[in-house]
Amino acid sequence: MNPELVSLELFASFYPKFFLFELSLKNRLYALLSKELGSDWFTRQLSNPDNNVFAQEKELILRRKRARFSLSAKGLLVESGLGLWVEFFNRPLYKLAKGLPIQIFTQLPSEVKRKDIYKKMERIKELRNSLFHSRIVPITSSPQLAQLEEIMAIADDLKDILHWLGDLTPALIDFTTLAQQRQMLVEAIRKSEGR
Repeated sequence: MNPELVSLELFASFYPKFFLFELSLKNRLYALLSKELGSDWFTRQLSNPDNNVFAQEKELILRRKRARFSLSAKGLLVESGLGLWVEFFNRPLYKLAKGLPIQIFTQLPSEVKRKDIYKKMERIKELRNSLFHSRIVPITSSPQLAQLEEIMAIADDLKDILHWLGDLTPALIDFTTLAQQRQMLVEAIRKSEGR
């Protein structure tokens, strides 16, 4: 077994789970906040120049679009990055959204709070961005195993978040393959190093 190939397979196995996480998070928050705070809530936030989070996201989106592109609330849903939606669990945006974002989690244990969710989502977002933008090199040697363990800890965070969202197909949130790939990678590294 080639450790580099096994490592790349492990990284690739995250992509469907990241997609499910991002799509579920964006759609559920958008639906909840539009229903509870008004169908024009996102439009109001986009037109408020004092709202830094929305103003920054709007600027990023408009930079990649044609000059005559007009950003609507639905356009924000489609065009925005994961970071905006994770920020709904950071204190300022959570407060602006009147504490509603936590309601998207139908299976949330009572001891888990907004801050816990935000920490997990931040770690997930950073790993997602690192993998999507090729900022993590394949894990091919023993000194990199600590990095592998950190990645697997974030996989546990992702598993928690997907489980807490509830109503997702169990097969989509199965992390058994990921654990098996981790073990294969550790074995491939040990074998390549003659252990």
